[in-house]
Amino acid sequence: LGSVFGPSEDRGVYRTTDGGTAWEKVLYVNDGTGAIDLMMSPDDPATVYAAMWTARRTPWAMFSGSEDGGVFKTTDGGDTWTKLGGGLPEMIGRIGLAISPANPDRVYVLAEAEGDLRGLWRSEDRGGPSLVLHPRGRPSHRPRRRVHQQRELLPLRRRGTHPGQHPHPPRG
Repeated sequence: LGSVFGPSEDRGVYRTTDGGTAWEKVLYVNDGTGAIDLMMSPDDPATVYAAMWTARRTPWAMFSGSEDGGVFKTTDGGDTWTKLGGGLPEMIGRIGLAISPANPDRVYVLAEAEGDLRGLWRSEDRGGPSLVLHPRGRPSHRPRRRVHQQRELLPLRRRGTHPGQHPHPPRG
């Protein structure tokens, strides 16, 4: 993501081809937008999805989202990138990505956005034009989701909880 306290030319997605000796910036949106999540297709390592988030923090506020951010995809290992649309909100905040290992055509996008556009989006064609808002995917906060190896979508536990522990135990 880069420094959220000011603009930075270092934001973007980088690639190395020599084991980390040298790095090349392969995706750059602007000095206020950086990568928040990356996912590689389980059946094609040249296909990578990048969630780009515009964020800025000041001592008194956090600014999240812009029309510059979004989900970007490469099918050639990072040489060229395309911004996905397909119904995703134009004004988009923080983004989480997941790809189904059981069905790599299925891509999930958890999007922070305004109103009814906030939620869990699903594509059945590798992020193509058929992105649809999942009917049960409207989080009130920023829950994380993961995709099971053989099944589809499983909710992750909230931070600070353990399996079987309710995030808000009853008082009493």
